[in-house]
Formats: sequence, structure tokens, C-alpha cells
Amino acid sequence: TWVGVDVSEYFTTVESVNSAGHPLEYNFYFETTTQGWYGATSGWSTSLTASHIYDTTGQKVVRVRTRCALHPDVLGDSSYLLVYITAP
Repeated sequence: TWVGVDVSEYFTTVESVNSAGHPLEYNFYFETTTQGWYGATSGWSTSLTASHIYDTTGQKVVRVRTRCALHPDVLGDSSYLLVYITAP
């Protein structure tokens, strides 16, 4: 996926439920230049969409984690999206 630097970009994941049929919460992590993997996070939410503004060009990764909304200690696997940040 190609996105622009200094532009608010929106990332969306697919809604799902866990194996018990419970709803999920989502947390988007945005790789940053200065803080690496855990530089920016959307926080836990039922929202399937989060936005982020990249301030430098280059290859970055967006990571989405899930957890059970009824049992927040039960975390799901992560999925990753490779993002290429380009000059405006």
C-alpha cells in the first residue's frame, strides 16, 4: 500500500468474532521512525478504522491486534500491512 507523508491516512480491518462468538476490540500499532514498532497506537476500540500521519518517507508496518471485548486478557494474533510512505 502506498500512502503520502504528512497526510492523514485511514486503515481498516475486517470485523470478526472469536471462537466463542464474542465481539472483538482492535488496536492499531503504527511503526514510527523514532520509536520503532510501538511508537504510535490507536488504543483498544471496537472501531475497525484508525488513522495515522506519517512524518517521514520509507517503508513502514501497520500492525492490528485483537482481544475479546468480554475477556480483555484473551489476545488474538496480529496481522500486518506493509506501507510505503512517499513524498507528497
